[in-house]
Amino acid sequence: MENKVFSWKSWHPRADAQKIGEELESLGESPDPAGIVELASNPKTELHKCFEWDSKTAAQKYREYQARNIVNHLTVTYVTREGVTIEGVPAYVSVMRTQEDESSERGYVNIETALAVEEYRSSIYAQVYSQIHMLKATLLKYDAVVQSFGDAQLKLTEIETMMRLEAAEVA
Repeated sequence: MENKVFSWKSWHPRADAQKIGEELESLGESPDPAGIVELASNPKTELHKCFEWDSKTAAQKYREYQARNIVNHLTVTYVTREGVTIEGVPAYVSVMRTQEDESSERGYVNIETALAVEEYRSSIYAQVYSQIHMLKATLLKYDAVVQSFGDAQLKLTEIETMMRLEAAEVA
């Protein structure tokens, strides 16, 4: 078997990625969530550190996760004055909100508010730019195998430039 070095992407619990990877591999090539939780229930595993084991706290966090899923998956269909139907518009978006004490926190606002308030609109644009950047980086990884992805990168750059110009006009 080859040597593998495991590491975290962006989110990571306070647990050793290498140990986690090795524990997951002990479950076979296709570990399922139930099997992962079962293994993690052993306090001697590194995986144990990745879970909330207080049932009351875990239940509340799961309900909050479900609430985020509801908000993240709710869409609106609009019909413009010209009669054009626009489907699949997010009903709520996650934005950075400045608090009274000048600190920031992420929260949801409805799409109309998000587009009307400059701070929120800027947050949406920042998220889109970030997603474009991540997609371009992903395409670059695959470009060595499928050269046509280079065209997609150019199109994404054009879209990003167009969005920046439009944002500058609105500001």
